[in-house]
Amino acid sequence: MNEITVQTPTFDVSNIDNIVNQLSEVADELNVGGIQYIKFKKGEWVIGKAEDTFPENKFEALVNLAMVQNGWVCWKDGQLVDEKWSNLGDQKTSKEDLPDHGPYTQQNDGWSYNVRFEMQIQPTLGTENHILAQFTGSSKGAMKAVGEMVREVVQQKKTGQHDNQVPIVLFHSDSYKHSQYGKVYIPKLSVSRWMDQADTVPVQGSRQEPETQPTPTKDIPLE
Repeated sequence: MNEITVQTPTFDVSNIDNIVNQLSEVADELNVGGIQYIKFKKGEWVIGKAEDTFPENKFEALVNLAMVQNGWVCWKDGQLVDEKWSNLGDQKTSKEDLPDHGPYTQQNDGWSYNVRFEMQIQPTLGTENHILAQFTGSSKGAMKAVGEMVREVVQQKKTGQHDNQVPIVLFHSDSYKHSQYGKVYIPKLSVSRWMDQADTVPVQGSRQEPETQPTPTKDIPLE
């Protein structure tokens, strides 16, 4: 695995309207180029098909909160066959209403619950250029990390100290000792600083094809 040296459940959405409205202008800038795909794999943040890593296993990103989505994704025989996404705060599709695309013969076939969003990785912490990326996560740890990040943004925004600013989120990791599985790594997303909206910049990248079947993982229960 190479180190990158290139030149992003239930949410507390109280009072999020102001944040979404403010970020809608930034969202246009985040959607101008190709996307690299971010994963949290075995305790490491990796990017792209080559799964390049980040210096010190962390990076900063401007998250497109206006388009945080949660929903269902269905895989069958290594192919994505269906997906149902809802925007942050919208009513989401219940599992009982999902169509049956079975029979399923492979591990990870069928419907799984996911969260996803786009981000603009910042040229800090050893990353040299802005990078447009998308994160999709289905583990309980990923859901919890995104939910905590959204709540932190809302709480800090409600102080009134960040008018005309957008949050820069630190993507890093943590671990805890599980009674059965030992040391377990989990993703962490926390607000590291705020940036003036006028200082955000557009970015373009080379699009990569999304992966087919996700790597099978065993979701360890959080304690």
